[in-house]
Amino acid sequence: MATLPDLALLRVFEYVAADNLDDLVSAGQVCRHWRRVAASEQLWRRRRLKCHGMATEAFTRVVSFAPRLHSLDVCWINQISPEDRVIRKRALLASRSKLRRLTGVMCHRDSDWTHGLLALHAEHLRELEVSTADREALQAVGNMPLLHALHVSGWDPGLEKDPYIYPARPDGPNRGPNTGTRVTGEDRGLERLEVRGLPKETTVSMLRANRRSLRKLTLNVGTPSDQHNAPGWPKTCSDLAQLLQACGLQNLKEITLTRYGGCFHSDTDCMKQRKSLEQHLECCNVQCSDCNPFSFA
Repeated sequence: MATLPDLALLRVFEYVAADNLDDLVSAGQVCRHWRRVAASEQLWRRRRLKCHGMATEAFTRVVSFAPRLHSLDVCWINQISPEDRVIRKRALLASRSKLRRLTGVMCHRDSDWTHGLLALHAEHLRELEVSTADREALQAVGNMPLLHALHVSGWDPGLEKDPYIYPARPDGPNRGPNTGTRVTGEDRGLERLEVRGLPKETTVSMLRANRRSLRKLTLNVGTPSDQHNAPGWPKTCSDLAQLLQACGLQNLKEITLTRYGGCFHSDTDCMKQRKSLEQHLECCNVQCSDCNPFSFA
């Protein structure tokens, strides 16, 4: 098989990689020809490495071999044994991969490592999922010039006391978000954004920073409440339409309102809230996760 053409060998390796990425790494050690094909971008760009379900030795082999790995899920990395956790985290920080998609990032456990991982891949990430986001993580997000899809959740006490405010993006399609430096033509700002649990000021500043690029917004926020002691943002919100209109969202086409984490919801208030949003934001479709549950199954 060492004499197979690249295309035929690539097809064989695709079947191998579908079951076990470590087997693909082993195949790449046979000869230079196999190694070149096994490390090709075409083979790795659809592979997603998870931090569980694989022995630590195999995991580190894959990480060190795969400079073209594009997708990584670190959700369960803090649930494995302390010894294995240290080895895997060290391997990920030493990786030469240029990730495009990073999911399962949690800031409340080993924040130094998390911040290091975000900084390592900041220049290349297109999609990011980060929970319990703190100030440093939000600052890192603001310096990811190619990022176009972000799922972020907060509930950080430090942010509640002192909300982080995103700087406005400079004018021009090829400007970096915070520095004003030129980046590649792919820099268009966020196109898809999902926000949960961030302070109101942080959320608004993030929307304004991406007002020209944002097309799809998922926002966890409640309906208005007439209770005297009702909680504030995000569990209730009486002026959501005016708030989003003031952000100047020029290309927004779809809003999904989710009602998780104790957010208020009543059918009547929700209908009024959605109607107001559609009136204030022209050409925008508005849905609610509670009113349209089958759309979010």
